[in-house]
Amino acid sequence: MRLIRRALALLLAAAVCLVAGGFLYLWTSLPPTSGEIRAAGLGARAQIARDAHGLVRITAANVPDAYFALGLAHAQDRFAQMELQRRVAQGRLAEVIGADGVETDRLMRTLGIHRLAQDIVPTLDAKTRIIFDSYAAGINTYINSASQMPPPEFVLLRHRPEPWTAADSVAWGKLMALQLSGNYRAEALRARLRTRLTQDRVDALWPDAGGPSTTEGASNAWIVGGARTIGGKPILANDPHLGLRLPGIWHLSRIEAPGFTVAGGAFPGTPFHVLGHNGRVAWGMTTTNADVSDLVLERVTSDRPDHYDSPDGPLPFAVREETIRVRGGRPIPLRVRTTRHGPVISDVSSAITAPADGQVVALQATWLLPGDRTAQSFHAMMRAGTAAAFREALQLFGGPPQNIHFADREGEFGMVTAGNIPIRDGGDGWMPAEGWTARNRWPAFIPFDRLPQRAGKPYEVIANANNRVVGADYPFLITREWDAPYRIQRLADRLAEPGRHRVDTSAAIMADSVSMSARALIPLLAPTVQRNARTGAALDRLVAWDGTMDRLRPEPLIFTAWMRELVRTILADELGDLFEEFWDLRPGLIQHILTADPSWCDDQVTHDRVETCGDQATAALERAIDFLSARHGADLSRWQWGAAHTVRFSPPYLGDVPLLGRLFSAEVATDGGSDTINRGNMRINQEATPFRNVHGAGFRAVFDLSDLDRSWFMIAAGQSGNPLSRNFLDLVVPWRDFDWLPLPAWAGTPPEGRTLRLVPQ
Repeated sequence: MRLIRRALALLLAAAVCLVAGGFLYLWTSLPPTSGEIRAAGLGARAQIARDAHGLVRITAANVPDAYFALGLAHAQDRFAQMELQRRVAQGRLAEVIGADGVETDRLMRTLGIHRLAQDIVPTLDAKTRIIFDSYAAGINTYINSASQMPPPEFVLLRHRPEPWTAADSVAWGKLMALQLSGNYRAEALRARLRTRLTQDRVDALWPDAGGPSTTEGASNAWIVGGARTIGGKPILANDPHLGLRLPGIWHLSRIEAPGFTVAGGAFPGTPFHVLGHNGRVAWGMTTTNADVSDLVLERVTSDRPDHYDSPDGPLPFAVREETIRVRGGRPIPLRVRTTRHGPVISDVSSAITAPADGQVVALQATWLLPGDRTAQSFHAMMRAGTAAAFREALQLFGGPPQNIHFADREGEFGMVTAGNIPIRDGGDGWMPAEGWTARNRWPAFIPFDRLPQRAGKPYEVIANANNRVVGADYPFLITREWDAPYRIQRLADRLAEPGRHRVDTSAAIMADSVSMSARALIPLLAPTVQRNARTGAALDRLVAWDGTMDRLRPEPLIFTAWMRELVRTILADELGDLFEEFWDLRPGLIQHILTADPSWCDDQVTHDRVETCGDQATAALERAIDFLSARHGADLSRWQWGAAHTVRFSPPYLGDVPLLGRLFSAEVATDGGSDTINRGNMRINQEATPFRNVHGAGFRAVFDLSDLDRSWFMIAAGQSGNPLSRNFLDLVVPWRDFDWLPLPAWAGTPPEGRTLRLVPQ
């Protein structure tokens, strides 16, 4: 027995030593943030200083060296994230993670995003190219460092990265364009719905394009003119909404070189600050939802399967052969076909299929066209000294199209819907087009001077929340899928409040969690509901509620669960097996049905009666209460929105490892909802976690043009992507609670022990 106890003690000691040794081994993956690094490719001395939250301040003797340092800083903080997104763009993810990456690789190889990026790099002007090359050199200094352990993910995956190139950075912009150009997916859904419904009925599901955006992005931005601010100069606020993930998509930094300053948020893997200020001009963006991608039906020539029909006769498919290498598996051959409109994506996407035999579906998208000069536009934007010069830089902006807000220290400000938006020769991008006809071409883009734009006056406010930016008389099609007006209504109300604006008043507006859809829908629905023992208490609370989506209150949970069930109750019968894909809260559609088209409320499955919207509202509320009672208990007064509306930050790969997943993750309750200014969108078709907050403002900034050094910033989660860093999750609670950070957090000399000096080798 004594021998057994001794053996167990030795095994336990060995296990402890093994775990401790592994932890110490991984600990060496943390990058040096002080001391000195000798680096080849550096022209003069530079330094990278970090504050307690890891926010970066770079000082350099020249601009190329500053971007060298930024590349190194991004790699130190986020290289695992950068490498995986590079692999996605290249269509080489399966080489790292195995079979789980094959489907992504098939799509990305077919789109050819990285090939397109490689073609763009030689077209960059000399000054922009130097920035990309210097940035890549800084990343490669990190990759080639013999003393630097790779990130923990790469230790687990046993992965050795290749050198970074300028094309890898350019490709990231194309990935963002793909993410923000989701209208082609809605186009495919409408085509499938057309097999069940008439065209008029399909169109009615997007009333005045008032449903939720089909893209993966949303945003708020506003500028208050100097006549309405305490400092006498404009205040610009911006909080782009993207997927909430770990590590976050944004990284905060400030660069200072002789004659050049820029501060704000960048995407690690790219050198430019997408949102920020340069000491003279500040800028922010909201997604336009512009329709810049169309599905085109191509008819395969009946007697020549390697050709497709066109108005000028059969044309050959352009074909290239690719090989997808799979970690732990056999190589997979891939045959990519391309037409005059674009790549054939029905070959690789199960969600996009041709409606008839002998047809295929190609993707026509502005971001797949050659000649993109968006990189040069960002370079010129960051160099602009005035609002007028900034607007001129936007003439080069290709996409993805954005409503770009800008203001300068002299008090000038404006907004331009910038980007390549096609003029269509027939068709409107609503449904897949027939590629064999002479119509449905894109002969040109909307000229820059004809794009929506506005110059603000000192006493005015310019604001956008992805809402419509043109009137009915605008001669060109931007999109038919504007976001519903709920957020912009609330934003306009808040900005119209009396008093002069300061940075903190705009910050308070950004934290606003009032749901205008709740204020619109509850008065319509509540009078129609049959009161009973199950609905009475919930109705009383909802009628008395002001619509604030407070995480400590039960009303937001009751309302959201009710709307979730109401959409299902009204639409599942008509949509059948396509309902799950369409399922979202869709308050604009529900409001339209209640006020203008109640025929949707009749259940097509029951033939012995005609259901009213009141019947469906009652049934939906009862089901919502049953659903919530099963999860949160019978006492609805104890329910809290935040118990269901949490955001979970969990790292890829490590998050799936038992124990490590819990150790390196964070979950917090949040305010807000799908249509509040403080947005917290959900995937309500996920039965296990329908109210989880998965989409919100991962970056926030308020810029005071009277003193840009007093601007406020915040990002979600943390600066570092290394789970062992103290800056991995340190911003989760400050982000949730709308705390703010300056950039940098100090004036003058950087803090002792947090400055890394870079010396030419």
